[in-house]
Amino acid sequence: MNGTEESAELDKQLVAANHALAACTETWVRVHQEALKNNRSSYEAGQTASAAYLQALPTLSGVENIRAFIACVAHGLAIGVIEGSRASRLLYAAQIAKSVLKEPVKTRPASS
Repeated sequence: MNGTEESAELDKQLVAANHALAACTETWVRVHQEALKNNRSSYEAGQTASAAYLQALPTLSGVENIRAFIACVAHGLAIGVIEGSRASRLLYAAQIAKSVLKEPVKTRPASS
C-alpha cells in the first residue's frame, strides 16, 4: 500500500468510528431524555441510558467495527457512561476479536 492508499484507508476507518460513536452517543441521549420524561430519577435515567449505549456498540466483526467499538468504549469510559472494570473487559474482548482476525485460517488436508 502506498501513502495515499494508507491515508484513504485511515480516513475510512475514522469515518466509521465517528459514525459509531455518534450512534452510541445519540442513543444514550435519546434514552436518557425519554427516561426523564417518564419520571425516572436522574440515576435511573443514567443507568437505562448506559445500558442502551452498550447495546448500540458495534459488533466485533471486521477491523473497522472493532476499531469503532474501541472508540465507543474509550469515549464511554471518558464520559462516565461505562465503568472502568466493564470497559477493561470490553476492550479485552476487542483485543481478542482483533487477534482472531490476524490468525491464518487452518484448512484440513484433502483426503485422497
